[in-house]
Amino acid sequence: MDIKVQILGRRNKEPMQLQALDANFAVIEEHWISQSNYTFSLPDQLYTIRLNLVSGRRYDMIAAAVRKGAVKIIFDLRDEKRLSEQISILPSELTPLNRLPDSIFVHKILVNGDPINGNLELGITVARLWTRQNGVWTTKLLPQIKQEKLISGELTVSIRPAGQFHLLEIQNPNRVSQFISIPKANAVKCVIRKSLNPYSTAFYDVTLKLSNQKAQALLSLMNSGDMARAKSLWNLDDAEDLLQEKISDPAAAAIGGYYLLKTGELLRMHNWAENLSRWFKWLPDGHIIYAWQMILENDTKTALEKNDRRIRNAFLSSMEAGMPVFSEGVRLLYDGLVMCSYTFELKDEPIEKALKEVRAFLANSDSSKETTTYYGSYPELPDKKLFGNPILPPLITGSGLLGNALSYDIMQKLNESVRHEI
Repeated sequence: MDIKVQILGRRNKEPMQLQALDANFAVIEEHWISQSNYTFSLPDQLYTIRLNLVSGRRYDMIAAAVRKGAVKIIFDLRDEKRLSEQISILPSELTPLNRLPDSIFVHKILVNGDPINGNLELGITVARLWTRQNGVWTTKLLPQIKQEKLISGELTVSIRPAGQFHLLEIQNPNRVSQFISIPKANAVKCVIRKSLNPYSTAFYDVTLKLSNQKAQALLSLMNSGDMARAKSLWNLDDAEDLLQEKISDPAAAAIGGYYLLKTGELLRMHNWAENLSRWFKWLPDGHIIYAWQMILENDTKTALEKNDRRIRNAFLSSMEAGMPVFSEGVRLLYDGLVMCSYTFELKDEPIEKALKEVRAFLANSDSSKETTTYYGSYPELPDKKLFGNPILPPLITGSGLLGNALSYDIMQKLNESVRHEI
């Protein structure tokens, strides 16, 4: 069926994200759009169509198949408290209407007990904010994150990080905790919902939104993986500006740096990534961005060998600061350490130790999140049981930053070493 989406009352030209969710609230398709009218097709079924704005606001509408014609969904942003809603009629041969409340609107939260007999035993949710300063972790409880609020729907809290590196811990009932990196910013909006994805290992779904909406838009577009689409929707000058303005907002600068790396715009980076790495040693992402700028700018084997120590030291500086704030950084850190492992013929003990640690985080992380999210019992201590990605990252191919940086014969040898590790 065709789904025609119309958005009324758009106030700016920032990109928006459209998602289609099935009856289990799993995202099956997503589109980044810049226009007010957009049409896409899905098989005949019942869907929730979700509109995500850069500001963090989220709007859900129901789309059901019709016998003739397209389904029209209208998001009216002129009155943000009320949306114009049009729900099409659902034929009986698809999903009975009397199943809608159970399949879409009702979610039973069960930790222990029998839902049929009404015996529910809910775990206790505890939330903490961890702060890392000069290598030392301190923590405080966040009493504003209350379990009864989470049970009834979703809870939005604003966190104002006071230190340098921060982790939000949310204790999953009868499971290990979720740890979510909180970027240093003026304010971070944290939206916590019950996880409605039956395939997720997390009890809660946590989404962060930065107060810097330009940085948030670039981060969301980058995380979508469609960089060609991202370049068409956003001006690269904005990413360059973010990296340049690193003193006022180093986390936003890191987003700009990642974006320029992924789009191959090295000339726009100047020496700003090096300064980000030098001036903000506590920010792991700055070291990673600087290391990858050196890798991509020295794209011959001779040039890489000449700079291999500087690249190595940048990655190890990142490890000293902690895990990257952003998921993109974890992926690039892993790829970079694999490359260094090959360069030093598996004999560099600090590199091998760092590679082992990052592999553990990757195996226990939720790579779909924009900021680093993993499962464990203590900051920087991922659980031994695999809760996130069940397998290691795929073998290295000719795509992505690592593929662009290395010749074919080097990639073949890298793949051999990765296969040996697996």
